Order: sequence, then structure tokens, then C-alpha cells
Amino acid sequence: MSEFSIDYSELAVPQAGDLTEVATGVYWIRMPVPFHPKHINVYLLQDAKGWYIVDTGIGSEETKQLWEKICDRMMIEKPLLGVIATHLHPDHLGLAGWLCDKYQASFYITQREYLTARALFKGNNRENNWELTQFYHRCGLNTEQMEDFIKNTGSLSKITAPLPICYERLEEGQELNIAGRRWQIIIGYGHSPEHACLYCPELNILLSGDQILPKISPNISVQSLEPNQSPLSEYLISMEKFFKLPKDCLVLPSHGDPFYGLHNRLNQLKAGHKKDLDGLLEACEKPIRAVDSIDIIYKRELKGIQFRLAMGEALAHLNHLWKQGLIKRDFDEDGCYRYQK
Repeated sequence: MSEFSIDYSELAVPQAGDLTEVATGVYWIRMPVPFHPKHINVYLLQDAKGWYIVDTGIGSEETKQLWEKICDRMMIEKPLLGVIATHLHPDHLGLAGWLCDKYQASFYITQREYLTARALFKGNNRENNWELTQFYHRCGLNTEQMEDFIKNTGSLSKITAPLPICYERLEEGQELNIAGRRWQIIIGYGHSPEHACLYCPELNILLSGDQILPKISPNISVQSLEPNQSPLSEYLISMEKFFKLPKDCLVLPSHGDPFYGLHNRLNQLKAGHKKDLDGLLEACEKPIRAVDSIDIIYKRELKGIQFRLAMGEALAHLNHLWKQGLIKRDFDEDGCYRYQK
């Protein structure tokens, strides 16, 4: 196996509402989502006393019906004990509150993910969104682009059921005992505030969430909530702890198919970000705006949600270079940030 190659498992991809057994007591489910890549992988963990769900899919009627079908079949004799959310994005915890309420199950999530989700999905009831306007203006967006960004701010709450009012906190190094096996919590950063991955040494299986995906790079974005933060720096640092896991472990991601070659995929992700950073650093020989950096990284026209995600990702790369002291950031005459060596 080369430095960057991975091998996919021979597990059958489950149809919506069906299950594929990965190992004894570990089941793979695929739920539909209305945006790329059109699916999310969620998992069931079986315990002697009941079941645990890892991630839920979005808060839609279709996903509810699929869960009811699964729960009616799998949980006749044993109840749902807990819902574990790797992080706050709606395709991961969109139905956490609904499932916990319906089956009176505990909710497991890291503290930063829970509190950030409560803040974001509560909704913005203020009439004045000057902070958002200022943030997007400083990125160099035009009026039409800013209106699109602001219009879509908070839209994810529409596919997220109300969150449980209490939770069990997941922390780095914690172990969940399920069916007599240890599921170790490994915290990743960058894609979301405090992303929880689960590793089982006995099975040599890693539930990687969105932190490590086989085909696409997890979106690492600067958000208006923390405009000067450097999530890419956090992502690259936290990535190193996953090299401590066995290189032959089976990775169960949230998107794409299960695969082997964890260390190779980590190296591939690191190389991809280095290439983007090197390209931006070269471009910063002259002053550029954040919006200008999108074309440098992606080299193709992007629209809608793809453009919005690319804007956050481009800004994450610029903030990384800025925080590292490799470029400077100053205002131009229009009040936009300009980045230059």
C-alpha cells in the first residue's frame, strides 16, 4: 500500500432503512440527506441491555419513518439506551431530540458541541445583523453574495429537531462500555467545535464521524460566530493523535464507504491542505481578499451551498497562514481585509 492509498472493505452498502452487520453488535445504516453527498452513515451498537445509536440523520419525516422501521424491528425486546452525536451538524444530530424523547433515551455529546448547538439552533431573533454584514463585507463579498449568506444563516435549524434539555458529556480519553467492549472517545477539532470519534480496541474499529472521510476532505471553515479563529490549525494538530491508532484499523466514516488505511488517509489529507496553503502563500505576493482565494484553491465556479462552504474553507486557510505569521492582514480603502506576505 502506497503512502496515500486506502482499501475499501467488502461490506455491502445498506439501502435506506436496512442494516449491514460490520462486526458482532455493530451495524451500519445509511440515511438520505438532501445535499451532497446525498447520504450519511449512522451506526447501531448493541449492548446486553439495549441499543446505542451513533448519529441520526437530519430532522425530516422521511428519516423519522426509517428510524421507526428500524426501531420496530431491532428494539422489540431491548430498548434504546442512548443516542451518541459525534458533532452538532444537522445530519448528525438532526433527530437526536426526537429519538431521545420518543424512546426516553440518554443523549451523549461533547460539551462544546452541545452548547454551540443550543446557541445556533435557537435561532437569531435580532433585527440587526450588523456582525454578519461586517464579517461578509470584510471577506470581500458583494451585496448579492452577502444577502445570500445572511438569508441562509440559521437555515440548518429547520432540519434539526429541538435538542434534549440534558446530556451526558463526552470527553477526551473517556471510555463507554458497550457489550463489554471499550469505546474510547477521541476528540478532533476544526470541522466542528469538539468532534467526538469512537475507537474500540477489541474490534479495531474507528467511528470517525466527519473528522476523517475516505474521498472528500472534511469542510474546515471559519464561521461568523468566531471570525478570527483558526480551525485549520486546530484540525492539523488534532489529526496527529489519530496516528497513534493501529494503521490497519477499520474506519467507519459518516460519508463514503468503510475503509482501511487510516494513516495513509491522514497523510493524504495533510498533503492536500499543504498544497492549498502553499498556493495561497504564493498568491499573497500581492494583496488578495478572502473571496479571491476561493478561485486559487478550487479553480472552478461554485454556487449556492458549495460557494458558501468554500468561502469558509478559504478563510480558514488564510487565518492559518495569518496566525502562523506567514502573511499579514490589513484593511483596504473599502473596509475589506487584504492578505499579503
